[in-house]
Amino acid sequence: MTAEPAQSDLYAVVGALHDAVLVFSVEGALVYANGAALALHGVRELSALGGDAETYARRFPVYVGGAEQPAAAHPAVRAGRGEHLSGETLQLGRSGEEPQWVLEARSLTLSEGGCALIFNDITDEAEAEKRFERTFAANPAPAVISRYRDLRFIKVNQGFLEMTGYRHDEVVGRSVYELDLLAGVKDREEALRRFREQRTVPQMEARLPTKGGDKLVIVAGQPLEVMGEPCMLFSFIDLERWEKAQLELRHSEERFAKAFKLAPVAATLSVEGVLVDVNAAFEELTEYHAAEVLGKPLRALRLWEDPPEGAGRQLERKLRTKSGAVLDTLVFAEAITLEGKPGLLSMFHDITLRKQTEAELLAAIDAVMQDATWFGRSVVERLLRARRGATAEAPGATLGDLTARERQVLELIAEGQKNEEIALALGLSKNTVRNYVANLYAKIGVQGRAEAVIWARERGVIGTTKAPLIVLPNTLSR
Repeated sequence: MTAEPAQSDLYAVVGALHDAVLVFSVEGALVYANGAALALHGVRELSALGGDAETYARRFPVYVGGAEQPAAAHPAVRAGRGEHLSGETLQLGRSGEEPQWVLEARSLTLSEGGCALIFNDITDEAEAEKRFERTFAANPAPAVISRYRDLRFIKVNQGFLEMTGYRHDEVVGRSVYELDLLAGVKDREEALRRFREQRTVPQMEARLPTKGGDKLVIVAGQPLEVMGEPCMLFSFIDLERWEKAQLELRHSEERFAKAFKLAPVAATLSVEGVLVDVNAAFEELTEYHAAEVLGKPLRALRLWEDPPEGAGRQLERKLRTKSGAVLDTLVFAEAITLEGKPGLLSMFHDITLRKQTEAELLAAIDAVMQDATWFGRSVVERLLRARRGATAEAPGATLGDLTARERQVLELIAEGQKNEEIALALGLSKNTVRNYVANLYAKIGVQGRAEAVIWARERGVIGTTKAPLIVLPNTLSR
């Protein structure tokens, strides 16, 4: 007869296992834990796990939905009651903390009484499964997963449900025979052969049964493992939606092309600095035919002194025509994408005539402003605003806002007189003149005498005061 192995020999064998093994006596005492069990729980000594099944269950409870479960639900206590565990998945952790491990639990009843609890740590696999679940659910492409073990669908994403009109429970749990995804595949036999052999099913056109009738799709299959089980991932492209999107895109491109060609202002399309299209208005403005410029880099054409290279609004650019004339243009440029490449849509508005008119107007204003003494004050102010291109009232006062005394002081400043001379001319004290000058500067918005002279002379004030030079004895003393 073969001798029974000693208990120490059995423990030596168990100690070499990668699975965590806990042994409980008939009375429920925890009598043994192998190295893998101690490492799993993060302890060094057997006593740290607890002296018996109840204490162990309280120190390392089972969690369901993040909540600790009572000791009676713990696999150590259940196995001690004689309950058989066979690959049950559960979450375990330290009491008062978040669950830390995902384990597969099995139990064995020992011949001499008591039981052994065996944990297989599948935490990493469970985390990978969670990541896969999130990725699968977030994938916008319609997809389902079938399991080879029973040929049933175990996962479906929202994209598939929206495409087919099915509910979740109308897909998950059904067999591949009940919902035949390959029924309308053109090369059905080849697709089924690859599916049975757990090989990749290449993209094939198919008619997919949906709640609203068959739908034209592209289907493909990719073998993969889910929680260690061989499965097949089927993904789909909705050809009807794709064709509709393509049709809408073509219509949009046609509308753009018509608007581009018929635009009343010159327009160009360039890709990576090379002209790819121009409209009729561009040909008329530049005197170039499209064939002369298309396919050529913008800088090589020498059309512009400073070619537009990026998006912008109302950029003034000089444009040179084929005959050599230089035109002033206002450029509007917008960045676009053409066939996946960065491009630029540019439109050019000829403002040469407007610029010439503005220049002539400014020259005329400058000419009449050389001697504006005979203009009324309001006329002078309007001419100044026109010359500066103002669209609203300029800040500061106008001549009409000045008092008679302030006007006298301004005229004498425009003649170049100092405060002492102004005081003598107007019969005022120097302090009084100083106050008038300070108030005048603030009212007309200047910072000093030179700016005040410029302000006055721009408005035709060139020094017309003829104040008598009278010195009153009691005036200078004030």
